Amino acid sequence: MAGYLFLPGGPLASRWNLAQPKFGQSRSIPADTALQPARPSAAATVRSQPTDALDDPIVRAGWLRSYKGGDCFFAAAMSVSSGKVAIEGYGRGIEPFQDMLAAFERRFGIVPEIGLRVISDEQCAVADFLRNFPNAPGETPDLSLDKHDLTTAEPMRGKVVAAAGAKTYLLLVDHEGLVHNLEARLKRSGSMARFDVPLGFGSAAPLGSEPSPQILIAIAGKERLKAMNFAGTPPASTILPRISSEVEARKLEMATSAQYLRIRR
Repeated sequence: MAGYLFLPGGPLASRWNLAQPKFGQSRSIPADTALQPARPSAAATVRSQPTDALDDPIVRAGWLRSYKGGDCFFAAAMSVSSGKVAIEGYGRGIEPFQDMLAAFERRFGIVPEIGLRVISDEQCAVADFLRNFPNAPGETPDLSLDKHDLTTAEPMRGKVVAAAGAKTYLLLVDHEGLVHNLEARLKRSGSMARFDVPLGFGSAAPLGSEPSPQILIAIAGKERLKAMNFAGTPPASTILPRISSEVEARKLEMATSAQYLRIRR
């Protein structure tokens, strides 16, 4: 069996595609290429839990949350049912996800569908942030984009829907791993906040390069984050761990979600 990489134009195309890690360093995978398990299929493996437990979507989602894929690795269940699991992943390469796919198959007897986003070293702090953030249960902000592939002449439009009374933050991590605070661009109305952000030539790589990978992060909770009071565009490796540390230290009930997009000239 094989777990499949969804690319633009295929299933879940609005959210799942394959990104390029750095400009001029192509690591693309053809659209008809399946992500193969790194180890042999284990259909005959003896399961350590009752079948009912292994078929429980909550058990499968929990297994993914606890899976250790190393640095610059994030994987989360986007859709879980008794016979199907769809996963979204961020990382610098496919090998750790091959290992995860094989481990998941050994444990549950099925192979998930994987939408993998290959990110740059400078953006790896995002994968670590999403993996380690202490999300409050049931409070995940619903972040959506009107378009996931843009030119520098188009605005980036979308919305964030959070729990009633929540404070919403919006960050953009660009292709160089720099963080842009877009909180001032949010136009709030009840539990919804819309945004319309003009782009510029600095948002994309030079002409002739691959589209620039960008990661949009929404954070929502009832308390204000002191770590969000930063100036300029600091690196994600500095700001994102600071945010996570504050949430943990103050025991704040907050949650985060992310969207991936690409910008070209």
